[in-house]
This record gives sequence, C-alpha cells and structure tokens, in this order.
Amino acid sequence: MTDSPVDEDVYEAVAQGLATLQVPDLTRFRRDDVGAAMMRAFTFAGPDASWLSWLERRIGVLSDGAVTVAPATAADFPAPPKTPGTAFLRLTDSSSAPPRSVLAAVGPFFPPVELAPGG
Repeated sequence: MTDSPVDEDVYEAVAQGLATLQVPDLTRFRRDDVGAAMMRAFTFAGPDASWLSWLERRIGVLSDGAVTVAPATAADFPAPPKTPGTAFLRLTDSSSAPPRSVLAAVGPFFPPVELAPGG
C-alpha cells in the first residue's frame, strides 16, 4: 500500500479520534482526500491487515495504553453500515470507572467512522 502524505494525515486523525472514543475531526481535509485515503486502506474484503494493525497500535500509543481495540461484528452494531469491507471494532477505555466501550464502524465511506454505544 502506497500512501500519500495526506493519507497519513487522514489516518492519524482517525487514530486520534478513536483514541478518545470520539468521531474523528476530519474538517481540515477535503472530502475527496478522505475518501481516497480510506479507499487505499480498504478493499471489498475489508481493511488492509497492515493498516488495521497500525491503527490498533496507534490508538494504544495515543491513549497511553488506556484504549484497547477488539474485533466486533456487524451484528454487534445497532445500525451497521452496509458498505462492503467495513471494519467493526470495540474500543474500551480502561482509564474510566467503570471502563467505557464504544463500537466503531470504520470503512471506505464518508464519514469514515461511525460510533455506537458499546455496552
């Protein structure tokens, strides 16, 4: 996967948002740039494995290890996006009492992250 500097900035913004269990702020990017970056990170079958691994590690770094990422499924999501290749994740912040979880659908759509309560 070859990423442009804009792609890397988009991916970093996605990781920053998810590290705080928030929808990423992508307002500084053109919609077309966000779409192109996410299309390079995803295929019809799902996210590029190295990109998803990077995202999980980066969320850990940005949250000082407080937020963990676990796989989820479309069935876990109240109203899952119907876009092929969507990654469903459960993000848990262990620094809050009690720990707080959200479900995240990440994919090649706009906006590229949708959140739902994770129980």
